[in-house]
Amino acid sequence: MQSSKGDGQAAAVPVVNMRRSRMAGCRQAAWLLYHVGVDASALLFADEVDMEGLIMDQRASLVVVGQDVLRSNGEAGSVCTLLANDHSEEAYALLQSLDIKKLLLAGILLDTNNLSKVCSEKDSEAVRSLLLGSSEHKRHELFQQLMLDHNEHSFVEFLKNTYRKSSTDGAGDSPPEQKNSVSGASQDAKKSNSANQKPARGKPSEEAPQGKNKFSLAKFFGFGRK
Repeated sequence: MQSSKGDGQAAAVPVVNMRRSRMAGCRQAAWLLYHVGVDASALLFADEVDMEGLIMDQRASLVVVGQDVLRSNGEAGSVCTLLANDHSEEAYALLQSLDIKKLLLAGILLDTNNLSKVCSEKDSEAVRSLLLGSSEHKRHELFQQLMLDHNEHSFVEFLKNTYRKSSTDGAGDSPPEQKNSVSGASQDAKKSNSANQKPARGKPSEEAPQGKNKFSLAKFFGFGRK
């Protein structure tokens, strides 16, 4: 993705492959981001990016993401295991973050049902590595938290304010999800189960700022919420 300032700067920009309003139905993922303090207002969703216009202006290129890039070939039950193992050297500093470790660990535990389903030795090794310095109790505690209904008032209000329905979410609209990610070079893969579609143009909803980080990739690159 090229910067709107025309200074030649480019960066890989991750885009969540669904409408923002649908995130309210993905409570495990929404709670996990809330739990580790991710600023949800800084995330970009598929209905907030004018992909067609960016490509026509030669300001963006696409990289296919998800299992099309990270194929496990039966070696692991979770794509998060491949991320933790295959990128442990090139992204060593990033993987030292406790929050990044928790996000990867949560993905592995959900994909393998706490290492009890479709689990390989690589999954177990990745979990042990991510838990280094912590007890096994932390693993079970995180999995139990992920399995809760998460109906506490503060979190429910967070969902309403952060992922509320936008004006582009019409009943007859086709979903704008795509099987791509915006990139100026390459980026870590994310799962994608949707068809390869271009995002629909529309006016995104306004969001109440959440979390500590107020920097917005959308504003930096000249698109997204205004």
